[in-house]
Amino acid sequence: MSRGSCFSELTAYGTMISAGAIIPSVSALQQRLADRMAEFSRCLTEEHGDTDQSRSLCRLLRYFLDQQLQRHRQHSPCGRVHAACGPQAPADRDLPADISEALQTLLAGSDSILFRDSYRLLCLLSVTVSGNKALTDAFLVAYRKRYFSLPGTEPLPAVTPHDELPESRGQRICLITGPCAGYGFSRHDTTGSPGKTVLRMVVTDPLLLSERLRYLSETYPQVALDCVIPLTGDAYGSDDLLAAAFIRWRHSLISAGKIPAVRCQLVIYARLSRQPPPGEPQGAIWVRTPSAAGTGSFPQLLTQLHQQLQSAAHYGDSDATARACAVKPLSDWLNGDELCSSLSELFTDTPLQLTELLLADICQGFPRHGGWSHWLAEHYLLYPALSQATPSLPLPPPLPVASLTAKSPALPFRRSARWRYAAQGLLLCLLLSAALLLSRSPRPGPPVMPATAIAPLSLPDPGAGWFVPGSSTITGTRYATLAALLPVLRRTPQYPVLIVGYTDNTGTPAGNRTLSLRRAEAVRDWLVANSEFPASHFIVEGAGETHPVTPNDSQQGRAGNRRIEIIPLIPHLFQVNKDYD
Repeated sequence: MSRGSCFSELTAYGTMISAGAIIPSVSALQQRLADRMAEFSRCLTEEHGDTDQSRSLCRLLRYFLDQQLQRHRQHSPCGRVHAACGPQAPADRDLPADISEALQTLLAGSDSILFRDSYRLLCLLSVTVSGNKALTDAFLVAYRKRYFSLPGTEPLPAVTPHDELPESRGQRICLITGPCAGYGFSRHDTTGSPGKTVLRMVVTDPLLLSERLRYLSETYPQVALDCVIPLTGDAYGSDDLLAAAFIRWRHSLISAGKIPAVRCQLVIYARLSRQPPPGEPQGAIWVRTPSAAGTGSFPQLLTQLHQQLQSAAHYGDSDATARACAVKPLSDWLNGDELCSSLSELFTDTPLQLTELLLADICQGFPRHGGWSHWLAEHYLLYPALSQATPSLPLPPPLPVASLTAKSPALPFRRSARWRYAAQGLLLCLLLSAALLLSRSPRPGPPVMPATAIAPLSLPDPGAGWFVPGSSTITGTRYATLAALLPVLRRTPQYPVLIVGYTDNTGTPAGNRTLSLRRAEAVRDWLVANSEFPASHFIVEGAGETHPVTPNDSQQGRAGNRRIEIIPLIPHLFQVNKDYD
């Protein structure tokens, strides 16, 4: 592994922990980070020599990782990440002074590669919770000045916000389809809403998609038609199930016979940063491949998307830097042989033409763990942070009508009242036809999650939470929730279960940490008393007031944060009991 690869992996660890990742075993993760730091130090010495700048970069990287681990395990002892990358700071030395010296050394150093790495770390520290944030922010001004003086680097240019991007004019139909289309897109289905310029349909079955493509193309050739294919990594319980779903779609589309070609946007939904979308809590930060004529293969567009993320980070934007670091595990997962092959084949010898690949960074995350989460746990010893409810996922801007291959002469939309009435009549006919087709073709429900991926129990419960304020006694309504979970747990007895307790922000952080642990223990004790599982089957952790899922500014919001999350773990990956005794 090269110095750059080691550095990318370590910064990815830090950004994922900062974004609220669940750590089943802190000691196992610390050992992994120490091993990676030792490898990074060795590569750094081989490529750049054992210089003051090299040692300072190691200290700064170790400090960044320590800050994220300390934040995760605040109010409890947590050792620092030790590595063979130069002498350790003496125990009695002031840490801010030590980091200040390292930052000054890197700022004045002559190695521009190491300076760029240090600037990236400083950007990450500026968007994460740091005990010495004032110190890092003070250096950020001087670092930016030098960074933008380097060859090939310039400040972030003015960009058009997502909401102000020019939209295609005229009537169009957008089909939201694919194996993951049954999750989070119901509000976008406008088949029953007259007067819409863009008619959207959620299609969750490949044969139904074939019928609709053929019918709409033959009946309304003058209307622009395209597809949005979402990819949510935790929609299925494993990579094998997700890949098999895409393969099934391909086979179904091929067996359906001659179907007109349709251009597609493949959208990857993931939580990569903590940056809220501007003005829209349930929106996304969008990253898209550069506009180009024609279509491309999935591996090619994925490489372009990764380059686009790295390019955005080069402009010095701190949130873009965090996103570029966190995308490495996601990119590695998507490049896996089976998943990458199934995604590529979906657009090979089928009517679906992959025109654009987009990444939607949604800050709220997903409410359960599936294939992507289990891959991340296996390779990074982390689980992604969970949200309280299934998000309503946003859709990207539509493809330009002008660049679509015309199937017939376009309808001449003029400004006269005659053509406006004709357009409205056409749209009304289209709506009626779509509704008729929907009534004749029942929409199948989303695929059933296998028992190996148990949804967490941090579910919305208006008016009542898991616990009353300041107590670890489970509320009466939640006993029924736990009882309903027992059959699911019995189907997967080989999986140990992590129970994480939370509190609202009332009280002190230390007291909330203790209270949240007691709440997790109360849930464990009830499950042990009402099942055949021993206490050792459950691992408990108290997370205190960290990672709130609702604002703490109301009684209902605080009730939602007094919650429990129950997560199955892959048993052979972690030696976890020593971390939660």
